[in-house]
Amino acid sequence: MGGDKPDFNTIDVRDTQDLRYTNYPYVTSDLNPGVVFRGSDVEFNHPMKYFYNDNAHPKKKLTEAEMLEINRLLRIIGRCQQLIADLQPPEPPPAFNFVQMLKSPFYGSALVAALVLFLVLVSLRRKRPE
Repeated sequence: MGGDKPDFNTIDVRDTQDLRYTNYPYVTSDLNPGVVFRGSDVEFNHPMKYFYNDNAHPKKKLTEAEMLEINRLLRIIGRCQQLIADLQPPEPPPAFNFVQMLKSPFYGSALVAALVLFLVLVSLRRKRPE
């Protein structure tokens, strides 16, 4: 498999169809030297590269009906992935990290303020006559 995983819920293969090869009567590639294909019969669809198992041959230009069927199947994959994700247990909350908490501006400042207040109160208590 070659490409990035497409967003199965939103991809529309009709919008990502690359028909640049139709501008040429024949096309070939380094993967198949000496073999040519009719440019009007092939296409490239980058999001579908995720599914390609054989890069040695060009991909057939899809009909409208084929693209609609692929879109339908992609939505099914998207729904199934969401159902699987919903079945997964929730991630555990992060472990308490006291050092990280002290490094945060809010908690670090609050701790310093509390420490200063504590020292002031201890100092005042010692100076108070009994």
